[in-house]
Amino acid sequence: MPVFRRRKPESESTEQLPPKPDGKGRPTPTRKEAEAAARARAKAAPKSRRELAMQERERRVLSRDAGPAKALVRDLVDQRIMLMEVLIPVLLVSLVASWVGQGKQIAWVIATASLIFYAVFLTMIIETVMLRLRIRREMAQRLPGQPTRGLLFYAFNRSMLMRFLRSPKPAVKVGEPLQDHYR
Repeated sequence: MPVFRRRKPESESTEQLPPKPDGKGRPTPTRKEAEAAARARAKAAPKSRRELAMQERERRVLSRDAGPAKALVRDLVDQRIMLMEVLIPVLLVSLVASWVGQGKQIAWVIATASLIFYAVFLTMIIETVMLRLRIRREMAQRLPGQPTRGLLFYAFNRSMLMRFLRSPKPAVKVGEPLQDHYR
């Protein structure tokens, strides 16, 4: 007979005691039972992949990108290809070409770089005006009464970035229709 073994007292009964009048009326669950119940609650409501993706997207959005108006503007910008996306690479090439040198045989490179710069700048102005009109029209149609303050600047900044650099990542593919509601 082992000396250090614990022994259960024989006076302990396996009967359940009646609940206390001020108690909760049920025994406290063990940790194993509580964790199993938590896992079951987490799995309880299976959702569609689209709903789960939307929840994940909303969870990851920063405060500067939050809200239905910003989501609509993001989708408006991401829905189509804009020439402003290539603005930064074109301007870098133009800048490098203008630094090439001052020789007479290279003057046409500098003139071409300047012409490209002005053409891109003019295109940027035209696309910004068109984007502003489109944002106002869509906001009036889809989110009436929402303030539009700051949305053009937000759209301008987003449209200047190339698609793979945008954050949050584009949720709408090029040419894909917009959602019906943004609330």
